Amino acid sequence: MSVITVYYLFCRITNALDLKEHLQKTVKKLPAGIKRKLCFALSMLGNPQITLLDEPSTGMDPKAKQHMWRAIRTAFKNKKRAAILTTHYMEEAEAVCDRVAIMISGQLRCIGTVQHLKSKFGKGYYLEIKLKDWIENLEIDRLQREIQYIFPNASRQERITNY
Repeated sequence: MSVITVYYLFCRITNALDLKEHLQKTVKKLPAGIKRKLCFALSMLGNPQITLLDEPSTGMDPKAKQHMWRAIRTAFKNKKRAAILTTHYMEEAEAVCDRVAIMISGQLRCIGTVQHLKSKFGKGYYLEIKLKDWIENLEIDRLQREIQYIFPNASRQERITNY
């Protein structure tokens, strides 16, 4: 890979990740999210066949996470290279990965597409609502009916009131 190619690639990556304004700063002065973006940018420079990514969007705000995930997808889409990503967040895995493997205590427990794993192991969603003390029971009942209308299979697990 020539120096010009590396420079061109670095410019494209820094533009995609909004790193331009941070290039003149020392690494010690960069926020954690920007450091992660920079690490990803540097890891792409050598055009590696396999890249290991450890929670690449940790410490980023939601907009920055979306940028990072888009950059990761673009870097590996339709190319003869791959990435192995470790994360605790299913949202990140779903945004970036074609296949997901779940490991428990160092043992591979299952592997498949995100949708396959959700349908096989998912148990639904939990909705927790915290209300101000002054909201009347009539309003709470109306909220319960609205939730039931939107999610017909929803059931209230518990209701805790603070007095």
